[in-house]
Amino acid sequence: MSTKTNRIYRFVTALVEREGRYLITQRCTPEALVGLWEFPGCKVEPGSSDALALQHELRERLGIDVVVGRLRARRTHHHAGYSVDVALYETSIRPGQVPRPLTVADFCWVGAAELEKFPFPAADQNTTDLLLGIKRDHPQRPSPWSSVEASSRTQRTDAGRS
Repeated sequence: MSTKTNRIYRFVTALVEREGRYLITQRCTPEALVGLWEFPGCKVEPGSSDALALQHELRERLGIDVVVGRLRARRTHHHAGYSVDVALYETSIRPGQVPRPLTVADFCWVGAAELEKFPFPAADQNTTDLLLGIKRDHPQRPSPWSSVEASSRTQRTDAGRS
């Protein structure tokens, strides 16, 4: 019997929407990701909640205070020896707050149809696919994102996959 522990790394992503446009930020680090765009997010450190992690990250990166709302989708990627759990939250900027690029190269507001014009890291492609309604998986496989309503079913189904 194996005693190897499967580590789980948690990440959160903010889906900030305003008048049909979404907030994306441009990476300035690490070197391999410089110039690529992403939805604001971060790794959730042990002992922190998803909401606190997103609030801290958006304050640090863009100088804004946010309200973290409904869990929109969740995906777990299973790898040998570890798993990566990514949660996507609807997030709103508190009144009177204006984003500024503090620790990002830039930011912009884009419509869902415009997202394909911006280069994203492969890991963020799932978020853009979710917003665009694109399913890139094999036609017989379900979308890689689970809705909140189906998350318990999807988590059980995904748990057996590697």
